[in-house]
Amino acid sequence: TLTKIKEQESRVDALLVGGDVFSDVYTTQAKIESLMDQTLAYTDALTPNQLWVTGNHDYTAGQRDGFNSANYYNYIMKDRLGELPDIEASYDTYQGRKYLVAYHYVVEGFDFIGLSTAHSQMAVYENGPYKYLPGALDWVEGKLAEIGTDNTVFLLAHFPMGDSNGISAANKGADAA
Repeated sequence: TLTKIKEQESRVDALLVGGDVFSDVYTTQAKIESLMDQTLAYTDALTPNQLWVTGNHDYTAGQRDGFNSANYYNYIMKDRLGELPDIEASYDTYQGRKYLVAYHYVVEGFDFIGLSTAHSQMAVYENGPYKYLPGALDWVEGKLAEIGTDNTVFLLAHFPMGDSNGISAANKGADAA
């Protein structure tokens, strides 16, 4: 897909990746980093403007060995889009590690808000409806109010929001936990 985009598009303003890039609980950190390096060889050729959110499956890759297999901010976005000031990010803490769950970047004059799943909510995903952290949703709501209604805002989220068009399966519209 990335090769076709490169062949067919003269300019890619931004690349949005919605999560669930990895899912193998039996992999290693070295293998994940190698796969990320291979992926970035393609994505960097398209644009440095890459916005990634974490899906629930992304965390499972590092679960066994206890590493953050969903650290897209530090591994990708921080170098390409810049460091996020505290006011532009919301975090969750799980087992002593800090995880980015929501962020705001301005890219090519457009506002982008990313909403990731939260590692601390993994049991919720396995045993019931897909949910975002209430604090992350509150952060997004506050950020949208701060941006105002005169700007175009793109919301990149892993789970569709409740009442989104096309949702037919039970428990697939994400609500607050």
